[in-house]
Amino acid sequence: VMSKDIELDNIVLRKLIESDVPQILDIWRENNLYEGLYTIQTFATCDPDGFYVAYDLNEGKLDIYALDFFPFITKKVIGACAGPKSNENIAFIGLYCIHKDYQGLGLGLKLFKKIREHLGDDINIGLGAVPSQINTYKEKAGFQVEDIHRMVVFEGKAYGSEQLTQEIDGIFVQPINDTITERVIEYDAGITKYRRDQILRLTFNEPMSIAMAAIRIADDTIAGFGCLKSSNIDEVINGPLYADTSSIAELLMHNLLHSFHSALENGLIYFALNGTPDSSKLAEKLGLIRKEEVPRLFTKAIPDADVSRIYSILTPNFSPF
Repeated sequence: VMSKDIELDNIVLRKLIESDVPQILDIWRENNLYEGLYTIQTFATCDPDGFYVAYDLNEGKLDIYALDFFPFITKKVIGACAGPKSNENIAFIGLYCIHKDYQGLGLGLKLFKKIREHLGDDINIGLGAVPSQINTYKEKAGFQVEDIHRMVVFEGKAYGSEQLTQEIDGIFVQPINDTITERVIEYDAGITKYRRDQILRLTFNEPMSIAMAAIRIADDTIAGFGCLKSSNIDEVINGPLYADTSSIAELLMHNLLHSFHSALENGLIYFALNGTPDSSKLAEKLGLIRKEEVPRLFTKAIPDADVSRIYSILTPNFSPF
């Protein structure tokens, strides 16, 4: 398809449905972008109004079974943008993508505006900015508050996994199950300063993923937790990784990697927040390569969080932490 042949009248914006997700992940892969295979579903379940897609009706088919919901379900998703709310006070915009055949037509901006309209002006909205576009976001889109912390993306083979801490007296690591989920949610809220019960419960139960927690033997309290998940590319995503100390973060990472072998075979993506130097040190110890540093912008204020315990954030697309 050449851009000049595309009829914009046939392009429709609508809310995401679950069957859109594989096509969105394909567009992401074509643009060298990545996300967990089930992360979109997790966040869309929590805030279904926060996800929009663009469709080309010419490339699609009338689906008589879907007439109650949409006049068309098409085969051709051509773009997406999302701004799910983490709670009533904060949302994060991401998943911003347009199929390469449809770029340059202003569709991305239309999707972005749709999400901004949905969110309104009362909520604090964040995003990870392409460094070259930072002034546009600040001056034209209202994202005037720049976080003092940036996200640093690390990627590569975790050749250094055996260099990590493998034992700590008084601490054990176990898969997150129903008996400890509530305590992990409380621990998470102590770091992010808000509760995200549904997001975490769904995250811990995503297919093709693993979630583990570090627990103190003496009092059964949580000392950290982390997840690995399969992505739309070969590499495995680590998000989040939160821990009270760098050695606990290492212990968790070692257990996660050795319980999820595709991470060791195919490589790892790690979203450090440079609020603690230890987050980057852990990635470097693993042998991962620093790929990019992403400025984080907000419309109202930098959200409060205990960044000293954040090693890798949950997702750079839908969540500030």
